[in-house]
Amino acid sequence: MKLLLVRHGESQWNIEGRFQGWQDPPLSTLGRRQAAAVAARLADGVQRPVAVASSPLQRARDTAAAIAEACRVPLILDTRLREICHGEWEGLLRAEVERRWPDLLALWRRDPAAVRFPGGETLEDVRARWHDFLTAAPELGSPLVVVTHDVIVRLACLEGSQRTIGDFFSLKGDNGGISEFAFVHGRLRLVRFNDSRHLENGLKADLGRQAL
Repeated sequence: MKLLLVRHGESQWNIEGRFQGWQDPPLSTLGRRQAAAVAARLADGVQRPVAVASSPLQRARDTAAAIAEACRVPLILDTRLREICHGEWEGLLRAEVERRWPDLLALWRRDPAAVRFPGGETLEDVRARWHDFLTAAPELGSPLVVVTHDVIVRLACLEGSQRTIGDFFSLKGDNGGISEFAFVHGRLRLVRFNDSRHLENGLKADLGRQAL
């Protein structure tokens, strides 16, 4: 089957540089424009999706709703598609986290697979629920649009290109970017990463401001 992973539009906390996790900030003004742009792009495609699956968090759900409406297909919400839970870091600025958990933040940047966020998840936790979603994905039909978050997009792209978790921070997916996968016999193959042609002319977010 064909999977199109879409990272949600820019949120207000993306602009502020706050860790989001399972918290629910809304899309920014730019994020709403990105959602409209990716919706128009997918609706104008040669092969429209048959459904849109989305994280229930508002920033993803609102992005997905724009796509589902433009493509006139069902929207399915699934908690397995949520962002990694940052636990006690959620809602905090990068500078606040660096001041309160300097050693853990340094380890996260150096060896992200070794970190469990205080009161939150590990990358392996996220990978497990993502894989659980994938086992049921063929039942939703193909092509399937999946609107999710930065960490799941990175993990999927690493797996689909047979790269290791050591390359986690080398991937930078735009808000509203599209990554295409073939999912065959339980295995992902990355076809294209972060297609963002629809975000040209001033619709790209400043990724450097975002907390991760």
